[in-house]
Amino acid sequence: RAAIEVAKEGLDPREVERMEAAREAAAVAEYPARDPPPMDADGFVVSFPPPRVSFSSSSTATTSAREDDAAAREDDAAALAFFRRYGFVVYRDVLTREECAATRAEIWDYLERVQFPPAPGASRALSRHDVTTWDLMDNKDTYGLAPEPSVFTRQCVRNRQNPRVVACLAKVLTREYDDDVVGGDATGDPSPSDAAPLREEALREVIVSQDRWCVYRPTVNVRTRRDDVDKNDTAGGAITSENRRTGDEPADAGGTDDAFCLRDKPEWRTRPNVHLDLHPWNFAAPGDVLPTEDLAFDTLRDFSRETNAVSSATGPHCQGVVALLDNRAEDGGTVLVPGFHAAFARWVDALGDPAWYAAAHEDWRANRLVWRGAGAGSFKFGSNDGVHRLKARVPMREGSFLIWDQMVAHGSAPNASDRPRMAQFVKGFRRSGAGAARLARRAARIRVELARAGTAGEVSALGRRVFGLDAG
Repeated sequence: RAAIEVAKEGLDPREVERMEAAREAAAVAEYPARDPPPMDADGFVVSFPPPRVSFSSSSTATTSAREDDAAAREDDAAALAFFRRYGFVVYRDVLTREECAATRAEIWDYLERVQFPPAPGASRALSRHDVTTWDLMDNKDTYGLAPEPSVFTRQCVRNRQNPRVVACLAKVLTREYDDDVVGGDATGDPSPSDAAPLREEALREVIVSQDRWCVYRPTVNVRTRRDDVDKNDTAGGAITSENRRTGDEPADAGGTDDAFCLRDKPEWRTRPNVHLDLHPWNFAAPGDVLPTEDLAFDTLRDFSRETNAVSSATGPHCQGVVALLDNRAEDGGTVLVPGFHAAFARWVDALGDPAWYAAAHEDWRANRLVWRGAGAGSFKFGSNDGVHRLKARVPMREGSFLIWDQMVAHGSAPNASDRPRMAQFVKGFRRSGAGAARLARRAARIRVELARAGTAGEVSALGRRVFGLDAG
């Protein structure tokens, strides 16, 4: 960056602006056409049943297997055709309601006891059952993410090794990887193998991430103690005529009484964003120069770097998130730019020298490359970039698993409802895309963390394989 500033010296500032505008315009010109995904009658993105898996007769693994009939084959093929066109797919009923409830309880246990424990002598403590205490959960600047990059609690571990979760990842990761998509031209046409059930071996080819969860607080009509409301503060979402009690309704109507009111909480909203969790230029690195292979896993942050240092040579790569509650459009959550994977290579070529984007991380107005060390990076789209006109929210039902190609620009929208958002992130990659030494170091760290969390006994035979614990 310093070299670029030196190069600018002596140039007319207007000329510098024109040069930068031309560079941005060339990249924007490669964006895909706007292509909103189809929605179902309930306002959720169209989803598909989990893929079928053909298990050996001796296997004890289970999935929500469907009979190998014409409708099932059509569903499996349609899911991958959807993925090829839009760059993402939603599989429904991947986690049961009971599994989602157990995960939510586990998250709340952590929030209440570990991340935001009661302060000594405090009159109030964070409680999942009392939204008036949720101001104590001050995590909007970190997008409601768990503070550690990886979480090894009981249900989160179980979810990562869930056969249905692994099957969804396997279906996407072991599909016929289209060279035309990498080169920038996705047709969405199905492959003959798309309709075939997964073989059990395909599940064992997957390595899952060790990731975390997030919680978005509601921001509209939030039950609030009247004593906590500053009557002189109208900027923060003051009591309105719509939510101020009139005296005609019952004392508990709408969750209010004389001591409480409903108040908007715009200060709880996260910042909207679009980004790529990869280094666009390093993504094209040749197979013999892979930054991920040097990861030591001496810190949990290396599990994040593993995501941010991917290469097309070891692809495909996908990311994913499981909805732990119904997530409607207004609840905030994932946004994606449909079809960006098809334009990715041309867009990178149009970006030019990566040094131009090595700007300060805090400048939200500008497109910028964020260096994360060990060859890892991420690309942040500026708040005024045209990509925001192409993004689409992906509402989905509780227990659904959204998977997207890592070349798809994505991000999040803030919560604008009276309901919270809770989700768990799960990424996957092919075992064949990782070297033996890296997998061994990775496995050693996972064993340490499982032992520390007291959850080593939760790992199933499939979990041992997809966590890579058999690697060393």
